[in-house]
Amino acid sequence: MPATVLYKGPKPPLGEKWCFLCVAFMKAQYNDRHQEDIDRANNTPDGEVIHFDLTAELSELPPLEVAVTLGLSGVLPQAGALELCWSHATAVKLQTPSGIHLPGPGGMALPPGMNGMGGPR
Repeated sequence: MPATVLYKGPKPPLGEKWCFLCVAFMKAQYNDRHQEDIDRANNTPDGEVIHFDLTAELSELPPLEVAVTLGLSGVLPQAGALELCWSHATAVKLQTPSGIHLPGPGGMALPPGMNGMGGPR
């Protein structure tokens, strides 16, 4: 059975959280760079604790961004809603059928013909 492996990474600014995908990509790249060490840890006797410190290589790893929204990611949609940064949040372009008007700021969506913008009468 493998040893217990603990990772140490940078802490986000007070009151903030890192983007889930930024952390996942950083850790994946770190693991790729240290695969031999990880394999050795997996073959170490149970009960031992092995530490990996990502902070020692921050300049060589993908950057971490603060999460700004809870949303879906095009990279990992099956994970559902995640806390994401601007770079990893999925952009959405709304395409509406003809005759349907989306609400403006403070407005309410009304069916065609009831909003003074045409449509069937």
